[in-house]
This record gives sequence, C-alpha cells and structure tokens, in this order.
Amino acid sequence: MTYTVDARSFLSNHLIGERSTTRPNRLVPSHALGGLRPGEEREANQGNALLQALSLAQNRRQRGGVQVEISLRSSREQRDAHSLSSALRNTNRGLSMVDTARQGYSSIREKLEEMLSVAQEAKDAPVVGDDRNRLTARFDELKVEIDWLSVSTEYEGRPLLDGSLAQSPVYLNLGTKGATGDELKIDFAAVSSKSLGVGVLDVNAQETAAATETALQGIVATFAQDHQGRADIKFDTLSQIAEKHTASREQATARGRELGNVRQEAFSARELSSREATAALVVQASIEPAMALRLLG
Repeated sequence: MTYTVDARSFLSNHLIGERSTTRPNRLVPSHALGGLRPGEEREANQGNALLQALSLAQNRRQRGGVQVEISLRSSREQRDAHSLSSALRNTNRGLSMVDTARQGYSSIREKLEEMLSVAQEAKDAPVVGDDRNRLTARFDELKVEIDWLSVSTEYEGRPLLDGSLAQSPVYLNLGTKGATGDELKIDFAAVSSKSLGVGVLDVNAQETAAATETALQGIVATFAQDHQGRADIKFDTLSQIAEKHTASREQATARGRELGNVRQEAFSARELSSREATAALVVQASIEPAMALRLLG
C-alpha cells in the first residue's frame, strides 16, 4: 500500500508562514484520496507537490555543488597544462642549446681527426720542402679553425664553447612547480686549440709528427667522451623530459576539455532542475509565496 505524505508536517513554521495553522502529521493512503473530504484531498495533494518541489530544489543545489567541483578541477587541469607548457618551453630551449653545442663539437672533432691524418702523413713519409710546408700550413690552419669554432658556436648570441659557460652556467627549470631540484645546469668547457692541447703540436719533422699523432689519438678519444659524450647524454635526457612533458600536457588538456563538457552538462541539468522546481511551485497556487521563495533559494 502506498501513502501520500503532507510534506508541510516536516517544515518549520517560518517556512510555511506564521499565519498558517494547518500542520497535518499523518500518512494518507493514496487509494483513499477519492474518499477524502475536499479539504483533506487538497492538503494531501499539496503535500505531494511540496515533496516534489523539495526534491527538485535539493537536486538543483546538488547539481550546483557538482558544477562548482567540476569548475575547480577544470581550473586545476588548466593550471597543470600551463605549468607543463612552461616546463616544455624551458626543456626545448635546453634542447636547442645543447644541440647547437653538439653541432659545434662535431665540427671540432672533424678538425681534430683531419689533424691526426696530417700528422700520420707527416710521420709515415720523409717529406721535405714544399710537401712538408704544405702539411705544416694545413696543420696550423686547423688550429685556427678550431679556435674559430670555439668562439662562433653560439645560442641566442651567447658563445657556448669558449669556456664562458663554465664560469657562468645556464640553469633551466624543467619541472612544473619551480623547485630548484628540477633545474638543469648547462655548462660547456672551453674547446679551443689551447685548452684541448693541440696548440703546441706540430708536424715540422718526422719525429715531432710521430709524437703529434700519438697525442692526437688521445685527444680525439678524450674529446669524444668528455665533450661530445656528455652533450649527447644531456641531449637524450632533455629529449625524454620533453616527450614526457608533451604527453602530460596533452593529457591535461584533454582532461580539461572533458571537464568543460561535463561542467556544461551540469549547468544545463541544474537549469533544468531549477525550471522544473519553479514549475512545480507555480502550478500549486495554494502553496504560500514565502515557502516558494525559500525552496527556490
């Protein structure tokens, strides 16, 4: 058996109205509504209307709370996406800087390997006269070219390989919270002919050419490990961080879009609940205006 409840029995006087004295506190069988006296039937129907209005108003408030929560989450996702974009910009800047240095290193290594070839040629053949002078001149030219690469390899107008970054490194924050632990230090040691140790080498004679060849073999190996190798490791690390930031930013952006859609749906549902609650109250002309205003919030 179902019952119809007069919802006013659950409401305080100030919601119903001070002049209202009818506060039935009973359950009315729904099948008996037809046998009720006109006044009793009206009261029972009013109770049903009030219950419906209360439910719709509560539903509207709950949807409003959901909308606020979604808005907060959407704002967090937007902040996360912005932080990731900033971190990604710093990471890409570091990638470009390190890649520029790597290109300079590759060019310098080519010069060192050509110097090694010149030293081998000067050692293996007892060249004299013009041939010896040609090898010596080329060897000295390669020293000058190394020095030129050292000062001309730049990023955003700043030399990378002249040793200045060793004195004043660049720090890039690659994290999303600005913590110092997320900073990457970028510094490159000087790679001039003097700092590499080739400035004092020569190929004027077979004996000096032999010693130069041995020295250059060690210099090329050390250069590949200490300069190119470290730059390659730093480049690979930055590449991995950039990929991670890119993926995380795309996920945050997608979540933000999804939350935006859900927020719009919640707003629409809240508006629908509001219209339904208003309609339920308006239809029941017997419900007091003060109560209707209370329910509509």
